[in-house]
Amino acid sequence: MKLAASTLALPPLQHGFLLPVLAQLGFSGIEVRPERCWDHSPTARDAVHYRHGAEEAGLAILGLDMEDEISLIDEDIQPSLVRLESLSLLCRDLGGRTIVLGGPRHLNGASLVTAWNRCRLFLDALLPRIEAHGTVLCLKPLGSLRADFCGPARECRLLTDYEDHPSFGLMLSARSQVELGDLGHASFSAVRGRLEVFHADEPEDTPLGPDAIGDHEDFRRHLAAISHRGWIVLKQRQSQDVLGQLEASASYFRTSYLRQDNLSLIRRQSRIASNMGSLT
Repeated sequence: MKLAASTLALPPLQHGFLLPVLAQLGFSGIEVRPERCWDHSPTARDAVHYRHGAEEAGLAILGLDMEDEISLIDEDIQPSLVRLESLSLLCRDLGGRTIVLGGPRHLNGASLVTAWNRCRLFLDALLPRIEAHGTVLCLKPLGSLRADFCGPARECRLLTDYEDHPSFGLMLSARSQVELGDLGHASFSAVRGRLEVFHADEPEDTPLGPDAIGDHEDFRRHLAAISHRGWIVLKQRQSQDVLGQLEASASYFRTSYLRQDNLSLIRRQSRIASNMGSLT
């Protein structure tokens, strides 16, 4: 599993000097919140400049994390199409792959049937456009306070299965699983081999630590059980002591998500035994 940090934890706009620090703390990637990086609509040149700074620090950019409310069910789909296509281009220029939509998803007076039909029509129009960019849209599962449409992980998965498109992927979030009370293995098992990214976050994006509400060691076990080899993102809001909080959270993060468990050790021993057998 690969560890990344969200730029949500960094000072807005001026945090380039902290990127090498993230690498020193054990992170190998960052997930970009655009409003934390630019106070304007970023150009391709802005994106390439930021990408070079990350690469020089030894960090890969995995993609974007968006909290904007971008409607998937409006009758007029053009504004959302334009917005998401521009975000896909930004993600591409940054060298990223995933675009996580975590903003509110509400019916806004539409019936569930109407909402699902409009959403499918919207995705049918959007996904071929972003496929050419090499990006993947992922809907973040959301609790009931933030979504009355396509909130739980199972609904996001059903929609992804229905579309069956290479530019429409799956992600999971510790915060969302806690808010939804979905703490079993079923949601993880259902995305085995398909999980693009996992957010290690807390309600209200509070810092990770011993007082965390989510059982992050249990989340690690679920991820290990499905052989997740992709990104896990530390996502927390900025604190006053940026460096101190990052260091403390990174230490907890590494302990929670990189610690070897019995399942991992059994698999490793099995691979070693198999390799030794092939040599005899």
